[in-house]
Amino acid sequence: MPSPLTPLLLTGALAQTPATDTACKDLLEVVKREIPAVQAGEVSVSACAFDPGYRAKIMVSGGPDPVGAVVGPEGVYIQAVVEAMKGLPIDILPHSDDPAKQVAYALSPAVITRIYLDEEGKVMDLVLADDQIEKAAGPDGRQLAMAAELTGYTLNLFNPIQAATLEASME
Repeated sequence: MPSPLTPLLLTGALAQTPATDTACKDLLEVVKREIPAVQAGEVSVSACAFDPGYRAKIMVSGGPDPVGAVVGPEGVYIQAVVEAMKGLPIDILPHSDDPAKQVAYALSPAVITRIYLDEEGKVMDLVLADDQIEKAAGPDGRQLAMAAELTGYTLNLFNPIQAATLEASME
């Protein structure tokens, strides 16, 4: 059910640089080349978001610690990937089959207070404290756009006052 409120930020309204399939493919090729656990098939990349000149995010799964396997001892594996990508910061996130956990990982370190999930419409209304909204959005909404790309959901940010109104409208 679409929210009756206007969110503070929503992914569909952002002026964003869309990530390209080519950029993600290039990143994934470097990951396959530089990360032994990916080469061996022990870890796989389940999602990729790429914002040229800002950062990339990948979700990984497999093995007991897929994030650690990609980062490597003392960060040596991921540093090789970062260097190959000309210094672009790369966030490595654990995969989850739960879309709410996926978005929480993708927006970290922002703390989400509550998530209203519409799986059928692929929309999440996220409630965050006022001091967390900017962390979740990132510069020019880029963090939020990348989280939407990783999860495949439209993401809307609400503050607690809006959340109270949202909750009342759902009763």
